[in-house]
Amino acid sequence: MDLPVLIENYMFNHQIKVLSILDESKENITIRTGDTFPLYRWFKISHILQHQINGEWEDIKLEDKKVQERLF
Repeated sequence: MDLPVLIENYMFNHQIKVLSILDESKENITIRTGDTFPLYRWFKISHILQHQINGEWEDIKLEDKKVQERLF
């Protein structure tokens, strides 16, 4: 499975190595990385990327015009 370009760009720009991609459900994809805190998840419908830090999921701001248009 390929990641959306938006996520690929984020990982590349932040020099984060993707180790594996798990397509767990219809709602999200879990991404394991070589980062200090290695878990990320991508919500397919809402286009939200989250990063797990110390057991808590934190949203990551992305420059996604589709999401911005939906919000406003």
